[in-house]
Amino acid sequence: TNGIIQSIGMKLNEVDQDFGQKIQGLDQAMRKTDNKCKDLEDRIAKFDINGSDQLIKIEEFGKTLQNLINEKAKEKEEKKLQHLQLLINKFPLITAANQFKKPVNCNVFSLYYFELKLKLEEEFTSEQKSLAFGLDNNSDTIKMWPLSSIIRYQMQGEIIPQVC
Repeated sequence: TNGIIQSIGMKLNEVDQDFGQKIQGLDQAMRKTDNKCKDLEDRIAKFDINGSDQLIKIEEFGKTLQNLINEKAKEKEEKKLQHLQLLINKFPLITAANQFKKPVNCNVFSLYYFELKLKLEEEFTSEQKSLAFGLDNNSDTIKMWPLSSIIRYQMQGEIIPQVC
């Protein structure tokens, strides 16, 4: 039993050393980043209204705040650019949940309609914001550019431009 206890003790020591090495490696792998909000809080705390350098401190505080705003705006623009790059040449496809198919031997026609809504959330050029739709059983399509109020009909291979 002493041998088993010693064996378990040795294993625990190995695990403890291995864990210590991993923690040490993790500390080395982590890098310190500046906390801009904390830096701003520290500058506000140091702001002395009754001091003689009042104007300089106000200007320094304003510059710090403006730099923080500029960094956030730059990050937002970079994210918007990344999002735009993901959208290039990738078109969404929406199909009806219940598609209507006219029976082959049916000579009676019924009027069916559909409604499409386009919500524009990003800022793109009018060429980039377009909506095309058509029916599954033929090649007729309608393409719209909402920003420039242009609708183009393509029926039986012929393009018929229309301006709203």
